Amino acid sequence: MAKIVLVEQDKVSIGMDDGAIKEVRTDDLNFVPHVGDEVEVFETESRTIIGKKEQKKDAVPEGGIHINLSNAQNIGAGLETRARRALLYGVLSSLMAGLLMGWAAFFHGDVLAGIFADDPAVIAAAWEYLKAYAIDCLLTSFLFCFVGFFNGCGQTLFVMAQGMVGALGVRLPVALLVSRAADSSLFHLGLATPASTVVQIFLCGIWYLRRSHRLNRLGLIRK
Repeated sequence: MAKIVLVEQDKVSIGMDDGAIKEVRTDDLNFVPHVGDEVEVFETESRTIIGKKEQKKDAVPEGGIHINLSNAQNIGAGLETRARRALLYGVLSSLMAGLLMGWAAFFHGDVLAGIFADDPAVIAAAWEYLKAYAIDCLLTSFLFCFVGFFNGCGQTLFVMAQGMVGALGVRLPVALLVSRAADSSLFHLGLATPASTVVQIFLCGIWYLRRSHRLNRLGLIRK
């Protein structure tokens, strides 16, 4: 069975059964190509058509929101619309949990901190930080689902890059600047985390739109 061995911007290299390498245009594929995909090659006098070999789908394990795994299955089957729907449902489900946790951390952080400490000063300081953490509870509902979506698409390099930009380019510098301010508090220091998350969501949104534009241009969107 022929197998994809290299994916470039406008062409794909396929290893044939006889050991030869065949290069085809991305337009000749009716699915999103990934290295390792097994394909069938059909040729006519005027064009070459590449079809992906259908594989048996494994059931998604129960429990939790498995966006990464389910999205990999959807993308592998060429079901882009269903993958996007899974992303939406994942965000909505996570947002409900984030709202609950954010409410508890912002308005009742003293109760949460009191589980681990008895000193009133420590509890008060922890509550100040938890108020900033409450904001991030809402934002990560979007970020973590985006990360799972892109991991399922095989775009792990972008996932790593946006994580490094958020941590090294935003979170640490903001925390350093706030810590040196004369009137800063743990709440202000904690805002470095949601600030980083906002930037990462922005990067994910741009990448999502860029990817969608490319798929629409290639006509690779299937329900």
